[in-house]
Parts: sequence; structure tokens; C-alpha cells
Amino acid sequence: NPNLANSHANLGSILRDLGNLKEAELSARRAIELNPDFANAHASLGNILRNLGKLHDAELSARRAIELNPDFANAHANLGIILRDLGNLKEAELSTLRAIQLNPNSAICYQNLGLLNYAKDNMNLAIQNIEKALSIDPNSKDNQLIMTILKNHREKNNQETKTSKGNKIHKEKACSYPIILKKLVDPKLINSLYKIKTLDLNKFTDPSFGNARGSDYNLFDDNDKITQKLEQDLTSILKEVVDSDVFLRDSFFTILGGSSTINKHNHIGPIDKFPGLNLWKQKYALVYYLSTGNQDCKYPGILKFYKDKHEINSHKEILPTEGMIVIFPANTYHSVKYNGNKDRIIIGVNFYSI
Repeated sequence: NPNLANSHANLGSILRDLGNLKEAELSARRAIELNPDFANAHASLGNILRNLGKLHDAELSARRAIELNPDFANAHANLGIILRDLGNLKEAELSTLRAIQLNPNSAICYQNLGLLNYAKDNMNLAIQNIEKALSIDPNSKDNQLIMTILKNHREKNNQETKTSKGNKIHKEKACSYPIILKKLVDPKLINSLYKIKTLDLNKFTDPSFGNARGSDYNLFDDNDKITQKLEQDLTSILKEVVDSDVFLRDSFFTILGGSSTINKHNHIGPIDKFPGLNLWKQKYALVYYLSTGNQDCKYPGILKFYKDKHEINSHKEILPTEGMIVIFPANTYHSVKYNGNKDRIIIGVNFYSI
């Protein structure tokens, strides 16, 4: 039944969860076209648009969902996050409190409320709400990260020490990053990655295009002893580099085979830019080259860094070698172009200094 609005809306939600946001938006809009008063579809579209960074359009969709269904808890929750990202913190708190009133067991609402409490310098209440979020969803890495950061900030108890460690690379290594290290590659690690079912990265909100495939962002969460050993090794390396404890947020691998491009991007998300918390100052990226593929070609996979998003000329270029580890602040824009005839394999990690 091609005219079943509910199925188009469901497909949009599924595609959103898979990270295929462009197709998700089309499905949600098709559901609304078929049923303009479908509150769920408007709410879903708002969530998708928020993930796409179209915050003003997302706000309109969330408000339309609430207009159609004033007791729609998820729509109020989404609106609270959208307004937070837009900087409208007072109204964001009202929307979040309304969502909690309608659904007291929403982890994302308590997370958002905790962040909003922090923005108002109410540290104790912020921690209480993040603790509540963790009690509902103990596996949330974001909640674990925020709790760790907030408790660390409370212990430091002054603005200077809040940001000093998190700025270590930014301040002390501003002229020398990226940091380049070397680690022998275990062939068993490469073999283990090839056994993992990969995703076609062209279909997701990923900067990789062409013959690019890879994992989701939870590589180290599996029970493979080889990847667990790598996690331990990299954690030790990172602690020494940033001179602090670290929190590994994302782990993934990417395989570029044949003509592939990783567009200019950085690794900063909405939560990293939250006012006051400024997690971007404590966030870094690591790339570990397991195989550099064939470099005897026009585009051998040079890792190109940029001074900022808009500059055309690169700031630094690195032709990687096997076993190379490159560490840099997560807000640094970078890109890669590769057209060798052998697989180029990397493991990536996004982490925070604590």
C-alpha cells in the first residue's frame, strides 16, 4: 500500500536510527503529504531535521506536532533539545519539564534538563538529573560522559581548572599537532575486522563516499578479545598524550577500497558545543592506520588538515604509513582522497580528556 502514511513514518524513523537521514526525511515528508495532521510524522521529521542540523525547520515541525497533539511527550522532549541547540535555554527547560510531566521515565529528558541546570550554574541539580538519566538508561555513553565531566568540574570548583586539562593539546601543542606515534599492527586485528559485517557508508550521515564501508561507532563494545586489547593499548597511549584520564566515546573502522573520498569534516557534535560545558575543548580524534593500501596512484590517501572550515589551502598534509597513529583536536577539519586498488584500513576513536 504505497499510500499508507503510518508505514512511511515508520520507515523514516527506522532510516533515522540507521543514520540514513536524507532518505529518512523523504519518508517522513511523504507521510505528512499523505496525512497532514499526523502528529507522529511531524515529530519524527523534527527529530530528523535536528540531526541534519536544520534547527529552525526542526523547531517548526516539533511545534506542529505539539499543536496537533498537546500531550505528545516525545514532541515536547524533541522541542526542548532543539531549543537548547538554538540557545533558547529558558524555553528549552519549560519544554523539557513538560515532557517529563507527560513521561517521567525519559532518559533523554533528564539528560537535557541536567545540561540546562549546568548552564544555570546549578551543579548539584545537574548531577542529580544526569544520575536520573543514567538510572533509566545506564548504557548511554553520553550520560556516562556528562556525569564524569560534571563530577570532575564540581571537584575542581573553579573555572580555571575546569578547562585547563581539557585544553592541554590545544594550548601546549597548538603549533605541533597533529601528534604522530607508531604502533605495530597485529595481522589478527585486520582479519577480525574483515569478519565484521560492514555498512555502506554512502547511505549514512558519514563523510565517506565512493567505495567506502565500515562499522558503526561501537567497535570496542563487542566481545572480541583483539579489539578489547587494542582498546586497552590505545587508552594507555592517550592517557600519556593528554596527561589525564580519558573517556572513549566512539570507536569505528573504515575501509576505503578503490576510488573513495572522505569529505572535509570535523568530529564535533551538538552536545560538544553546549554553552558553558564546552566539551569540544576536551575532545580529540585518533586515527590508527592498519593498512595504507596502494599509494602508487594519483590520490594515495593523504590526510589533509585545514586551518578552518572555509579555507581552501591545507594547513598540513600527512601521507600515512602502516602502524601510524595520528591524534588531533576534534574540532580540526580534515579530509582524505584515495584511489588505490588495495584496501586502506583505519581504526578511528573519538575521546575526551578528563
